[in-house]
Amino acid sequence: MSTNEEQRSAFLMKRMEFRTYIRRLADAQRQQKGEFRQRKASTTRADRQKNPDILNGLRTDITHARANIRYVLLAYAMFRGKPYAKMEQKCHEKPSPYEIWVALGEMDLQEQYDKERIEAWLEGETLPRIELPPLPKIDLSIGTIEMAGGGG
Repeated sequence: MSTNEEQRSAFLMKRMEFRTYIRRLADAQRQQKGEFRQRKASTTRADRQKNPDILNGLRTDITHARANIRYVLLAYAMFRGKPYAKMEQKCHEKPSPYEIWVALGEMDLQEQYDKERIEAWLEGETLPRIELPPLPKIDLSIGTIEMAGGGG
Protein backbone atom coordinates (compact mmCIF):
# COMPACT_ATOMS: atom_id res chain seq x y z
CA MET A 1 0.00 0.00 0.00
CA SER A 2 1.35 3.42 -0.88
CA THR A 3 1.32 6.30 1.59
CA ASN A 4 -1.56 8.00 -0.27
CA GLU A 5 -3.67 4.88 0.02
CA GLU A 6 -2.75 4.54 3.69
CA GLN A 7 -3.72 8.18 4.36
CA ARG A 8 -6.99 7.74 2.53
CA SER A 9 -7.74 4.52 4.37
CA ALA A 10 -6.93 6.05 7.77
CA PHE A 11 -9.09 9.10 7.07
CA LEU A 12 -12.02 7.03 5.85
CA MET A 13 -11.79 4.75 8.89
CA LYS A 14 -11.77 7.73 11.25
CA ARG A 15 -14.71 9.28 9.39
CA MET A 16 -16.62 6.00 9.66
CA GLU A 17 -15.88 5.83 13.40
CA PHE A 18 -17.15 9.40 13.82
CA ARG A 19 -20.37 8.66 11.95
CA THR A 20 -20.98 5.47 13.93
CA TYR A 21 -20.40 7.29 17.21
CA ILE A 22 -22.80 10.10 16.20
CA ARG A 23 -25.48 7.57 15.26
CA ARG A 24 -25.08 5.78 18.61
CA LEU A 25 -25.47 9.07 20.48
CA ALA A 26 -28.56 9.98 18.45
CA ASP A 27 -30.11 6.55 19.07
CA ALA A 28 -29.47 6.89 22.81
CA GLN A 29 -31.11 10.31 22.83
CA ARG A 30 -34.16 9.01 20.96
CA GLN A 31 -34.46 6.22 23.54
CA GLN A 32 -34.23 8.75 26.40
CA LYS A 33 -36.94 10.90 24.79
CA GLY A 34 -39.14 7.82 24.46
CA GLU A 35 -38.64 6.97 28.14
CA PHE A 36 -39.44 10.58 29.05
CA ARG A 37 -42.68 10.52 27.03
CA GLN A 38 -43.62 7.16 28.49
CA ARG A 39 -43.02 8.32 32.06
CA LYS A 40 -44.87 11.57 31.42
CA ALA A 41 -47.83 9.66 29.98
CA SER A 42 -47.88 7.26 32.95
CA THR A 43 -48.09 10.06 35.53
CA THR A 44 -51.02 12.34 36.04
CA ARG A 45 -50.86 16.11 36.08
CA ALA A 46 -51.73 16.03 39.80
CA ASP A 47 -48.73 13.74 40.46
CA ARG A 48 -46.44 16.08 38.57
CA GLN A 49 -47.78 19.09 40.48
CA LYS A 50 -47.25 17.34 43.84
CA ASN A 51 -43.75 16.20 42.92
CA PRO A 52 -42.27 18.40 40.14
CA ASP A 53 -39.00 16.43 40.26
CA ILE A 54 -40.61 13.27 38.84
CA LEU A 55 -39.40 14.04 35.30
CA ASN A 56 -36.37 16.23 36.08
CA GLY A 57 -33.79 13.42 35.98
CA LEU A 58 -34.78 12.33 32.49
CA ARG A 59 -35.14 15.93 31.31
CA THR A 60 -31.58 16.67 32.50
CA ASP A 61 -30.25 13.54 30.76
CA ILE A 62 -31.87 14.60 27.49
CA THR A 63 -30.40 18.12 27.77
CA HIS A 64 -26.90 16.75 28.40
CA ALA A 65 -27.21 14.26 25.52
CA ARG A 66 -28.29 17.05 23.15
CA ALA A 67 -25.31 19.20 24.16
CA ASN A 68 -22.94 16.24 23.78
CA ILE A 69 -24.23 15.51 20.28
CA ARG A 70 -23.76 19.17 19.34
CA TYR A 71 -20.10 19.10 20.40
CA VAL A 72 -19.44 15.80 18.62
CA LEU A 73 -21.00 17.21 15.43
CA LEU A 74 -18.84 20.34 15.73
CA ALA A 75 -15.74 18.19 16.25
CA TYR A 76 -16.69 16.17 13.16
CA ALA A 77 -17.14 19.36 11.11
CA MET A 78 -13.75 20.61 12.29
CA PHE A 79 -12.18 17.25 11.41
CA ARG A 80 -13.69 17.48 7.91
CA GLY A 81 -12.47 21.09 7.46
CA LYS A 82 -15.91 22.71 7.29
CA PRO A 83 -16.14 26.33 8.48
CA TYR A 84 -17.87 26.88 11.82
CA ALA A 85 -19.98 29.71 10.41
CA LYS A 86 -21.62 27.26 7.99
CA MET A 87 -22.38 24.79 10.75
CA GLU A 88 -24.15 27.11 13.17
CA GLN A 89 -25.35 30.15 11.28
CA LYS A 90 -28.13 31.05 13.71
CA CYS A 91 -26.70 29.76 16.98
CA HIS A 92 -26.75 32.32 19.76
CA GLU A 93 -24.61 30.40 22.23
CA LYS A 94 -20.92 30.10 21.40
CA PRO A 95 -19.68 26.55 21.99
CA SER A 96 -16.98 25.76 24.50
CA PRO A 97 -13.60 24.98 22.90
CA TYR A 98 -12.93 22.60 25.78
CA GLU A 99 -16.08 20.57 25.06
CA ILE A 100 -15.12 20.30 21.38
CA TRP A 101 -11.64 19.17 22.45
CA VAL A 102 -13.22 16.53 24.73
CA ALA A 103 -15.38 15.34 21.81
CA LEU A 104 -12.25 15.07 19.66
CA GLY A 105 -10.78 12.92 22.44
CA GLU A 106 -13.58 10.41 21.92
CA MET A 107 -12.08 9.80 18.47
CA ASP A 108 -8.41 9.96 19.62
CA LEU A 109 -7.82 13.24 17.77
CA GLN A 110 -6.85 15.50 20.69
CA GLU A 111 -3.17 15.55 19.78
CA GLN A 112 -3.98 17.10 16.38
CA TYR A 113 -6.07 19.97 17.76
CA ASP A 114 -5.12 22.29 20.61
CA LYS A 115 -7.26 24.94 22.32
CA GLU A 116 -5.87 27.78 20.20
CA ARG A 117 -6.61 25.96 16.95
CA ILE A 118 -10.18 25.23 18.07
CA GLU A 119 -10.72 28.85 19.16
CA ALA A 120 -9.36 30.10 15.82
CA TRP A 121 -11.79 27.78 14.02
CA LEU A 122 -14.67 29.11 16.10
CA GLU A 123 -13.63 32.69 15.27
CA GLY A 124 -13.85 31.96 11.55
CA GLU A 125 -10.44 30.68 10.52
CA THR A 126 -10.81 27.89 8.00
CA LEU A 127 -8.84 24.78 8.67
CA PRO A 128 -7.37 22.95 5.73
CA ARG A 129 -9.82 20.48 4.36
CA ILE A 130 -8.36 17.03 4.23
CA GLU A 131 -7.87 16.25 0.58
CA LEU A 132 -7.94 12.60 -0.23
CA PRO A 133 -5.87 11.12 -3.01
CA PRO A 134 -8.03 9.78 -5.84
CA LEU A 135 -9.08 6.17 -5.81
CA PRO A 136 -7.37 3.98 -8.35
CA LYS A 137 -9.42 3.32 -11.46
CA ILE A 138 -9.58 -0.37 -12.27
CA ASP A 139 -10.15 -1.52 -15.81
CA LEU A 140 -11.23 -5.15 -15.45
CA SER A 141 -11.25 -5.86 -19.15
CA ILE A 142 -7.48 -5.41 -19.49
CA GLY A 143 -6.48 -6.05 -15.87
CA THR A 144 -4.52 -2.80 -15.45
CA ILE A 145 -4.82 -0.19 -12.74
CA GLU A 146 -4.69 3.52 -13.55
CA MET A 147 -4.90 6.50 -11.24
CA ALA A 148 -8.10 8.52 -11.62
CA GLY A 149 -6.09 11.63 -12.51
CA GLY A 150 -4.80 9.95 -15.64
CA GLY A 151 -1.41 8.91 -14.26
CA GLY A 152 -0.23 5.36 -14.67
